[in-house]
Amino acid sequence: MEEIEPGSHVLAATTLNHILRSVADRNAVSATTADAASTGVLIDVSSTASIADVLELMAKHDILAVPVYNPAGTHADEGPMSIRVGDKEYVSVVSILDIALYMMDYVDTSLSSDVLVGPGGQPSTALEGISIAAVLGGSREGQRLWVAGGNSTLQDALPQLTGGVHRLLVPIGKAHRHHNQNVDYRICSQVDVVRFLYDKIDSDLVLKEKAESSLSELGLINSEKTLTGLVAVDKSWSCQTTIRFMASSEIYAVAVVDESQAGKLVATLSLSDLRAAYKPDASTSSPEGDSPITVKALIPVILRNAFVTVEDFLKSAHGVKDIWELHSGLVVCRRTDTLRHVMRILVGEGSGRLVHRVWVMDEDTGVPVDVVSLTDVIRVLAFPRSEKEV
Repeated sequence: MEEIEPGSHVLAATTLNHILRSVADRNAVSATTADAASTGVLIDVSSTASIADVLELMAKHDILAVPVYNPAGTHADEGPMSIRVGDKEYVSVVSILDIALYMMDYVDTSLSSDVLVGPGGQPSTALEGISIAAVLGGSREGQRLWVAGGNSTLQDALPQLTGGVHRLLVPIGKAHRHHNQNVDYRICSQVDVVRFLYDKIDSDLVLKEKAESSLSELGLINSEKTLTGLVAVDKSWSCQTTIRFMASSEIYAVAVVDESQAGKLVATLSLSDLRAAYKPDASTSSPEGDSPITVKALIPVILRNAFVTVEDFLKSAHGVKDIWELHSGLVVCRRTDTLRHVMRILVGEGSGRLVHRVWVMDEDTGVPVDVVSLTDVIRVLAFPRSEKEV
C-alpha cells in the first residue's frame, strides 16, 4: 500500500464545517464546557440591545464577541455585507474591543459629570442606555461581517485567521434559492481551529514535528531578555490610559508587572475584564476603600478618573484585596516548552479553562519576555514566522 505523504496540507483541506462539528462533538461530552457557545448553538443579540446587555451576555457565556442582528421590521443600516436567516438580518459581530473603543471615544466626546453621578452622588453608568448599534464597526475586524462559504476550508480561512480576524461566521446546512431558509450559522473562532489542530497532532507527522519543537526552535520567542514584542505595564499605571492604548492599538491584553519587584509578572489586564462588571455577583469596594459600590459603577469611575490605577481596577474586578492574589492564576510557559504544551494550555486540556495567550517567562527572574497567542500558533503551523499579534 502506497504511503500517503504526511503533511499539514491534508488538514488544511478540512472544511470549517467539519472543524465545528468536531469541536462541538468534543465539547458535548465535556462537563467543563457544556455551554451553548461551545456546543454549537449560535449566541446572538439584537441591535436594539444595550451595551450593558451585551457585556452581561458575554460574561454569562464567557465569550468575547457576539453576532448582532436587526430584528424584523427595523430599518437600521445593514452595512456593506449582511446575511438574512429567518427574520434576522445579521449585520456585524461586535467584540469586547469594539466596546472598549466606544468607551474611550465616549469619554472624549460625550461623558459629563451629570451622566456619571447618580442620586446621592454615587457613581452611575450610562451603558444601560446606549444601544449596541452605536458600537458597531469600531475595530478593523468589526467594520465588516466576515462570512465563510459553505465549503470553505481551513486553508481558505488562514489569511483571515492570521491577519487580524479572530472569528468567521460559517453557514450550516444548504441554502434554498435566495432565502437561506435551511441555513443556520455558527462562529468558527481561532480557539476552534487550535483545538481541532491540537486533537490532530498525533495523526499528522508534519504537525507532530512542529508540535514537539520548542517555542525557541520555532522562532516564537525573542532571543534577548527584553520586552520587545511584549506589551507590559506597571500595576501603578492609569487604567484609563492603559485601556485607551489597548483599544487604539487593538491589543486585547497586556502583562501587568510590579516594578518594585524587579518587573516580575503579577497579573494580566484583559479587555475581557470589562465583562466582570456584569457578572451577577459582581461587587467590590471603591478604589479609595470606603463605601462599597458595584463593579458596574466602577467602570464610569475609571472612564472619568485617570488616576484609578490598573491595580485598583484588577482588585475590584476580581474581588481581591492584594493584586498578588492574581499571580497564582497566571497562564505561563518557558522558552524551552514545546508547542504541544502551549496548545494544551490554550485549549484548556486538563483545566477546562480556555485562554487566548500564554506569557513566556524567564526561568531565572520570573520576568515576562514574550507572549504566544492563538494567532501565533495558527501562523506558525501554516506560514513562516512574521509579526506577532497578542
